[in-house]
Amino acid sequence: MDAVTYPEITVRAYVLEKLIPVRLPHDGEPMAERFGVVRTPCLILLEPRDGEIHRGVGFMAPEEFLAFVQLGLAKLSYGRGAFEAAMDLLQGLFRSHPASPSLVEAIVVRGRCRYRYTHDPRHLKEAHEQLRGEYPESEWVRRTLQYRLL
Repeated sequence: MDAVTYPEITVRAYVLEKLIPVRLPHDGEPMAERFGVVRTPCLILLEPRDGEIHRGVGFMAPEEFLAFVQLGLAKLSYGRGAFEAAMDLLQGLFRSHPASPSLVEAIVVRGRCRYRYTHDPRHLKEAHEQLRGEYPESEWVRRTLQYRLL
């Protein structure tokens, strides 16, 4: 990622604007052990109060990396109860990165945000139905299976 992703101008600008990057080698004890880093690249978005918010392992091209970070920031907003902010970030992700692997989890997070914002459980079921239709082999279909009953 050092040769392809991080030097990309859009990635650098986004990281500097939104994150405090910290580089840690996989054998950088005790932090590597604390966060379960066993191979690199391992990208972890942390929140000071709650710890880990989002994790990704393996190489990510610039567009994939940007979508990964946007999803992580949306999850952070969701965790803080800022559902509108989370939904805005997710809408940006869907619009800007329509082919990203992060979209599958983003559908789930969007369904949860909508539910928490409106208290209407149909949003959870809609998320599951969308996953089942568009990503039937995704583990998120299984993870949201209970929503089909709503």
